[in-house]
Amino acid sequence: MVTRYSPVIRYTATAAMVCMAALLPVLSLPDFSMNTLVTYGIMYAQAAILSYGTRVLMRNNLTRFRPYYHDGRELRAEHRHDSFPSGHTTVAFMSAAFFAAAVSQEHPDSRWKRPAIAGSYAFATGIGAMRMLSGMHFFTDVIAGAAIGSFYGWLIPYLHRNTARNGNSNFPVKISRNGLLVALRL
Repeated sequence: MVTRYSPVIRYTATAAMVCMAALLPVLSLPDFSMNTLVTYGIMYAQAAILSYGTRVLMRNNLTRFRPYYHDGRELRAEHRHDSFPSGHTTVAFMSAAFFAAAVSQEHPDSRWKRPAIAGSYAFATGIGAMRMLSGMHFFTDVIAGAAIGSFYGWLIPYLHRNTARNGNSNFPVKISRNGLLVALRL
């Protein structure tokens, strides 16, 4: 357990987490399609909302003090009790799992598929490690965040793939000359 607060590592982890969301346009390579980008953007937003909602629900109902609070100093009093689960790690692993599922679907025969997936998970693991090294989270906070993020990052592309495979897509998104068309069948 690292009880010393490190703002440099903390902000580096935040910047890396934001970079994970930038993986989304890579899915459109090499044949760029705005339809594909918008569809995956909406799916990514769905996964992010579910991940965030789960994290907020757990944080509001489970009180766990951050590691830096245990060394006797109270550095950031307003956020001292919301350690579990790690939100940064949740977003990072949600992005990695989403990217892995989408790359496997869009580019199943690419020779870059496995290195891209391994790289995204390595990047997410690094973000979790930085959250522990910065004194912001315990190991179990990071593991819980990784599990939540991985679940939703996998679930949303899986659900969309299965509805499209059955021929009755419940969330088709199309770009037309007049704008964005979204249909939802209940």
